[in-house]
Amino acid sequence: MENSKPTNIEFYKALSFLFYAISAADKSIVNKEKLKIIELVNKHWEIKTSDLESKEYIYTILRKLILEQTDADLAYAYFKSFFHLNPDLYPLDLRKKIMDSAYEIASSNAKRNKSEVGVLSRLHQLMFENN
Repeated sequence: MENSKPTNIEFYKALSFLFYAISAADKSIVNKEKLKIIELVNKHWEIKTSDLESKEYIYTILRKLILEQTDADLAYAYFKSFFHLNPDLYPLDLRKKIMDSAYEIASSNAKRNKSEVGVLSRLHQLMFENN
């Protein structure tokens, strides 16, 4: 999948909402979670085209969500809605990569807490069990 990353800007917006939902599930985003998101974006989610620079776009969306203190459940609902409206953007290998990134974010600050486990469980169900 590394060679065929999505180029749809709305995909990266939805991904930003998901990353925020995971890191804000417990009502606070710690520095370790932010650093893990930066690492994952650099490693797996960066793409540059004439129309899109995904890394900066993701960071801009995340900063806005943090500044506005967006509810994590609303952020997750945005991702879920986008996922349902655009199933063709999510082949199995991309779903696995999203799930791996979600687990890494949730695990970045010691152990996963109950709120993060809940989001991961809902995400797994969305990605693999309802399709």
